Amino acid sequence: MKHFLLAYLFPTLLTAQNMQLTEQLGKTVLYDDIALSPDGAHVAWVQATAATTSKQTYIRGTSGNAATGPVNLATTGERKDSDPAWSPDSAPARIVAENSVRSIFSPS
Repeated sequence: MKHFLLAYLFPTLLTAQNMQLTEQLGKTVLYDDIALSPDGAHVAWVQATAATTSKQTYIRGTSGNAATGPVNLATTGERKDSDPAWSPDSAPARIVAENSVRSIFSPS
């Protein structure tokens, strides 16, 4: 009887724990590939959650209460951005998305 209860309850408990873990991972934000513009006016970074494989570039001004927003690229499907970069004159230069260099982005 004891083994029957363990065999029945154990998978149920594991499923509940997995659901809780997935929910917590979905709330865990991961930051990567941070790039500060040469003039220090903007910062770009790649952001994801621990529960997904999608990675998207965000940009923000460094002074005051500047708004943060995702960089919109003309892509379809799941994004996997990396390596945002700035040109020497602090103009936005490039984002690597899906293993290819994508269009120039601009700060808002």
